[in-house]
Amino acid sequence: LPGFMEDVRRRADRLKEGLMALAEQHPDKIAEVRGRGFLRGVRFHQTCEVGVLVAALRERGMLTVPAAENTLRLLPPLVISDEEIAIALDLLAQALSE
Repeated sequence: LPGFMEDVRRRADRLKEGLMALAEQHPDKIAEVRGRGFLRGVRFHQTCEVGVLVAALRERGMLTVPAAENTLRLLPPLVISDEEIAIALDLLAQALSE
């Protein structure tokens, strides 16, 4: 498909920007956003347990997994829509606000 990878990059940038905005809103919880493309990790300060966050997101219908160093791993499919990215960022914001 012509333009597919350009669209993937655009949506991956949107995810990164949203995660960076959450990091700015929650500096007491989020220590770092890392990764490339759609493979992203959100590392939390030790005061915010990633396992609790994974459970809170699962209750909201969003599947994520913990990674090393108190990190939340995000790996959406390449076909994720802008709307689904917005929903995921909103669910993450809700869970962080609890």
